Amino acid sequence: SIRVAYTFSTSGTALFRVVDASYLRTNPNVVRGLVSSDSTGGPLLITSTVRSPVVSGTKVARIQFEIQNIGGGRVLSEMPAVDTTSIDATKLDTLKKITVEATNIKSCAGTAGSSGKVELATNLRLVGGKSKVISCEIDVTSSTFQDIQASITIEYIYFVDSASQVIVTRALQ
Repeated sequence: SIRVAYTFSTSGTALFRVVDASYLRTNPNVVRGLVSSDSTGGPLLITSTVRSPVVSGTKVARIQFEIQNIGGGRVLSEMPAVDTTSIDATKLDTLKKITVEATNIKSCAGTAGSSGKVELATNLRLVGGKSKVISCEIDVTSSTFQDIQASITIEYIYFVDSASQVIVTRALQ
């Protein structure tokens, strides 16, 4: 049995356009929602969506980042000891840290933001080892439309177990 574990970081950025409801009535063809997004390659995939592209009243936009494990292994929040074959169950399928940055960010996953950043370091378990959704709220300050650029960085340990065959040959004499 072979185990390969390595420290990894996956990042993504997204550009959202949020429109004020009163402005939308005067300009119904304005583009709203997700404008563009990209992410680095790796075993985790980040998908960005905007839950409320039209705002009124409270003027809070809700965006989401879905994190999916598309690789052949699993995530850990802490590197296992070199001389052990077991993995601590509390560290399995758990991410180390998630950082979300955006102008006027209020909160993500119930954690308040400050200085345009929210850092999440607890309760970062992938459901079934496969996915997690991070929801964030961002204050909208425009009375027409506002483009919001948000970025997310995920830090984790990734490991893959595999079986391999070893052939032992007779010693040369």
